[in-house]
Amino acid sequence: MPIALALLLAACAVPIPGDTSRARDNLDDPAAATWQPGETLLQEVLLVLGDPDDLAPDRSWLAWEDYRSPGHLLFVVGGPYWMDAFSTSDVLRYRRRYVYFDGDGRYRATHLDAGGCARPAPCAAASTPERPETLLIDAAVQPLLVAGEMVHERLLGALRAADDRWVPGAVVVTSKAMIFVDRVDAWPLHRPALRMDYAELGVVERLELPGGAGGVASLARPDGSRESIAFKPRPFAAPLDAPPFDRTRAQVLLDAIGSLRP
Repeated sequence: MPIALALLLAACAVPIPGDTSRARDNLDDPAAATWQPGETLLQEVLLVLGDPDDLAPDRSWLAWEDYRSPGHLLFVVGGPYWMDAFSTSDVLRYRRRYVYFDGDGRYRATHLDAGGCARPAPCAAASTPERPETLLIDAAVQPLLVAGEMVHERLLGALRAADDRWVPGAVVVTSKAMIFVDRVDAWPLHRPALRMDYAELGVVERLELPGGAGGVASLARPDGSRESIAFKPRPFAAPLDAPPFDRTRAQVLLDAIGSLRP
């Protein structure tokens, strides 16, 4: 019998209780299925979910969090003259329900975000300030994805050249394509505007605009037509449809496409 297996069989397993101090049990309340866009009021949502754990400064979204650890095992092993112990991993599971509202406090949509990470908290994916918007972006691009296509990165603060202006939005980098979604002053906030499959791309390069406005990622098609994508520097500042642009973020897009294209 292998030594490791013999030690495991001889071990005493001690269960360590999980942490439920930040747990919520009402995120899946059936009442959520009755909320109607443009009709359900903020007060009605609060009656179902209670006080929120997080919210946007303008109350365009509120979030309710459920963090819990299922616990783990502590194995104590020993012999006549020695004793040792080792523990299994303690994984923190999170679920966050985001509810979006219009300027009048009326319900627009809800998304449930879930994941896990090693302790200690917080989970990086859940604590990202951009997470509420990236969930809306994911919902917008979902109908465009083909079988087996994976989303790798979402780049907010992006701009796409259209005629003689820059259109603000976001870039979604997938395993098969670059997708640009426009950000509009209506609902839904993001609308797919452009998909460029890597297999159909020609020359991909960074260009410098006259006047030192910053780097622009230029993506050519086989027919010679181009799409120009730029990025606002962080933190994003108005106007969102004009320079300055961020050379570094443009290079991030080019590097991602370079590593993913066939």
